[in-house]
Formats: sequence, structure tokens, C-alpha cells
Amino acid sequence: MKTSIEPGVILRGVPEVNTLIAKLQPDGSPNIGLPNMFPLFPIMEKEIRKNAKVLWLPNVKREQLERARWIVNLCADADEYENTMQIAEQLLDGIEAPVFNHPRYIPLTRRDVVWKVLEGIEGLITPQCTRFLANHPDDFPKVFREMGFEYPVIIRPYALQTGRYQTLIRSDEDWTKIDKIPWGGTFMYMTQWVDFSNENGDWVKSRIVVTPEDIGVRHTLIGGDWQVHAEQRHGTRVDREIARTQTTSR
Repeated sequence: MKTSIEPGVILRGVPEVNTLIAKLQPDGSPNIGLPNMFPLFPIMEKEIRKNAKVLWLPNVKREQLERARWIVNLCADADEYENTMQIAEQLLDGIEAPVFNHPRYIPLTRRDVVWKVLEGIEGLITPQCTRFLANHPDDFPKVFREMGFEYPVIIRPYALQTGRYQTLIRSDEDWTKIDKIPWGGTFMYMTQWVDFSNENGDWVKSRIVVTPEDIGVRHTLIGGDWQVHAEQRHGTRVDREIARTQTTSR
């Protein structure tokens, strides 16, 4: 028995900042990946593609969206797809079809915006963050002083989610570390560093999922320093992560 799925539209976009990711498959053919896209599980994408058309922004016409019963936007990063999301929001203005991951709200997830949105929530620490255009090495300490930051601060390029080039500046003498970052003429983020280690010396990073019904922990990582990455997971640490994820509740 076939399941009837209403025709819809899947919106995708070409990265504005980073390059495409290409990996060879076992058969030798290349698989092209797009950075910072909403990750649909393969079975989900397979099902929705049965009755949906994939449209690539910005080459989308409004009438193509007006005929859609539902719309899924896969562009998920406020920096990577900044201009693309502005175009998509204009195209979707007044469209009655339900939109998953609406481009109107993507800009609210930007690092220098989200901390202001969350600021003031009781029990939640929201480190100050600012985005600035770096044209000269002096721009970094200048922003530090003008925005009232205190050492240490984290410097990272915008539109990168992997932690690559993420640098901790602990004092005036550390500003030379920016020489290792490809920053010339691009936007950078400066974030107030917060010591989030616990009494056991663990650095714990959890990703949560928030829905109208509940708040759940997607996964938990435990690291040996402030930069917690998945590749650090091994041995009993994995068991501790799983236990922490399973026992953490709202």
C-alpha cells in the first residue's frame, strides 16, 4: 500500500563562503557535499524526495513556491548562506504553505545574535560575542577594547563549524596567534571565553533538541580540554558520555 505524500519543495543553496566537499566513494566516484546544510537522515530524504522538487537558490521563481503544499529549507547556517536566506525570505513572504526551517529565523542563530536572544534566562550563561570585519592585525585588539572584552577570548572565522582555526587569546602577547588564521578581509567572531570545566576536571559539551513539547539531549561529549571534539572519544569516556546523555533530563 502506497502512502500518499503531498507535493512539496526542497530548497538548497550553493555555499557563499566555504568550498564544496568532495569525497571518493568505494566505487571511485566522487560524492559532493555541501557544508552547513540541515542533515536529513537518508531514509527521510528518500521519502520526501518521492513527491518533492529540489530547487536551488537563488534561481527560484515565486510561482514555483506558490504551487507547493509544503517547503523544506536545508540551508542551515546564518553565515554560510546569509545572502541566500535573505532572497529566500523575500520569496516566501506571503506563501501559505508550511515551511520547515524558515529562512526568516536562520539569522537569529548567528553567534553574535543568539547570545543576545538568550541573555537574561535564569541559570544560563551567555558569553558575549561580536562579528567584525578584519582588514588589519590591529582590528583584533581594537575590537577587544572597544567591546569591553576580558581575557581570555576565542577568535574564529565566520561560517566554520568544525573548530578549525579556533584560537584562544589569553593576553596582549597572544595576538600574534592570529597570524595562523586566514582572516584577511573576512568576518571574524570574538567570543568571551568561559571556564565550563566541572569539579572532576571534565569539559562537557552537550547538544540539545528543543521542541514545543520537550527539551532533550541529543548527545554528550567529554573532553580533556576546552576544545571538545568527537574524535577524542574512546574507551570508558564513551561509556560515561552515553550514561550522562541517558540520565540528563529536562
